[in-house]
Amino acid sequence: MHTLSEEKAKRSAKDASAPKQADSTSAALAAQSETSESASEKSALDKVTEALSSSNGKAVVNALMAASQAELKEIAGKPDTVRQIMALEKAYRNPSLDSLYSYVTEVGLMIEMVDARFGVPLGSANVKNPDDVKSVQHVKKLIEDNKDNPQTEVAWTLNGAMHVYSTYLLLPQGHLDMIRAVLTLDTRQSGVSGAAYWGYGVYYVNYNDKSPNAKENGGHTEPFAGLRYGHKDTRNGLVMLDMTIAHELGHCVDARLGMLSDKADFLEISGWEKHAKSSPEKLYDAIVASFEEPYPSDFNATEKDIARKAGSKILSERAVKKTDRDEILAQVVEDEYKEPENASSRGFFDKLFNKNSGGRTSASLLNALKKVKVIKHITRGFADNSPWYSGELFSGMKRQIHEAYDTDSCWFSYKNEAWKRGKISRYQFRAPCEEFAELYASYHVANPKGSHTPDLLKTWFLSKGLDKMESTEGANTKSASPEGSGGSGRGGKF
Repeated sequence: MHTLSEEKAKRSAKDASAPKQADSTSAALAAQSETSESASEKSALDKVTEALSSSNGKAVVNALMAASQAELKEIAGKPDTVRQIMALEKAYRNPSLDSLYSYVTEVGLMIEMVDARFGVPLGSANVKNPDDVKSVQHVKKLIEDNKDNPQTEVAWTLNGAMHVYSTYLLLPQGHLDMIRAVLTLDTRQSGVSGAAYWGYGVYYVNYNDKSPNAKENGGHTEPFAGLRYGHKDTRNGLVMLDMTIAHELGHCVDARLGMLSDKADFLEISGWEKHAKSSPEKLYDAIVASFEEPYPSDFNATEKDIARKAGSKILSERAVKKTDRDEILAQVVEDEYKEPENASSRGFFDKLFNKNSGGRTSASLLNALKKVKVIKHITRGFADNSPWYSGELFSGMKRQIHEAYDTDSCWFSYKNEAWKRGKISRYQFRAPCEEFAELYASYHVANPKGSHTPDLLKTWFLSKGLDKMESTEGANTKSASPEGSGGSGRGGKF
C-alpha cells in the first residue's frame, strides 16, 4: 500500500517526463514539414529534369504548365533539356514545346523545335525526302534561279523562325505535313515577300528582321473605312510575316488538293475567267469586251481593225513599256499607210487612204491610237506593272482584266462587284490561286479565326473543310507531285 507521499512523488516524476515527449513529437512534425516544403520549393527546372530522367512525359507537361515566365525562360535556355523534351512522345512533346518556344534565345534550337513540333525543316540542308530528286532540284532552282529575289539562300533569324512556329500553331497539321522545306533568301528587305514551288511543298519567305511584327496598314490593301466602296480590306491589322508564311502554304495546300482555285464553284465567287495568250487576237477581243466604250466614237471599222492589229502585236510581243508600245503602233500605222508600188507620192496615197478610212493622216491616226482605252490598258495590264495594286477599279470597264504572271502570260478577268463588296486585299485579285492563298491565310491567322475573311469566301472555305485537316503522318504526303504541277514561283510579293 502506497502512502500519500509516495503517490505525490510518482505524479511529479510523470509530469517531469511529459515535456520531453512533447518536444520529441514537435521535432518529428517539424522534420516532416521541412521535407514537404523542400519538395514544393523545387524549381520547375528540377521538376522537369527529374521527370525527364524517368521518362515521365505527363510530369514534364504538368511542371511546365505550373512554371512561371522566369522559370520557362530558364528552361528554354537549357538546349540539352529542350532536346530531351523533343524526344518525348507527341502527346507530351507538343504542349511542352509550345510553352517554351517564345522564350528560346538560340536560333539553331528554334529551328530544331519547328522541325520536331511540326515536321517542317527550315532551310534547304534537310529537305524532307532527300531521296526525292525532284524536290531537291526544285529547292536548288528556287535558290539559284528566282528572278525577283536574291540568288543565295540566307540563314533564318530567331525572329523569323519564331514567327514560323507561332504561325504554324494556327494551321492544320495535315496541311503542314505537305511541306518539304521553307527557306528564306532575304532577312533585310523592306516589307515581306514570298514565293512557292507549290506542287513540291517548297516555299520561301523574305522579311525584315528588324520589324517582324509589322502589321498590314495599307501598303497592299485599302486601309480605311469610308473609301469609295465604303469598306477597308480585311487583311488590315494582321501581321504581314505571319500572313505570308500562311499564304505560301496556302498555295501548297491548293495544289495538293487538286487546284481548288481552278474549280468552278470557287471561280464563280468573284466571277473569274481565264484568257489564254495562245491567240493574241482572241485575247485582244476579250479586253475589248471588258470595256464599256473601248474606242472613240468617231473610229470607223477600218481604224478599229488597225487598232486590233496593233493591240494583238503589243500582246504578242509583251510591250510592257509605253515606249515599246508606241514603237509598235508607229510600225503598224506605217505598214498600213505604205505606198503602193505605182503610187507617185506619199501624199497621194494619204489622200486615197483618208478617203477610205475617214479622213485621218498617218500621223493623226497614230496619235488617236495612243489614246485608245484598250491600247492603253494592255500596257498597264501587264504583270510587270502590277495592275492589281491599283487603288481602285480601272474606270470605264465592265470587268477588270490583266495579265497575272509574266512567266505564262495568261490573263484573268473578274467582275467589278467582287472588288466592291469587300475584299481581303488588292493582291487577292492577281489570280484565282492568289485569292485562294489570301483566303487561306486570312482565315487561319486572324483571331478569332475567320474574323478577317469576307462571308462569301468564308462560307466556301468551310464547306471544303479547309479549316481543319488531321495529320497524315506516315502517309507519303511529301512525295513528288506529278509532272507539270507547281514550279512557277507563284506567290508573288506582299
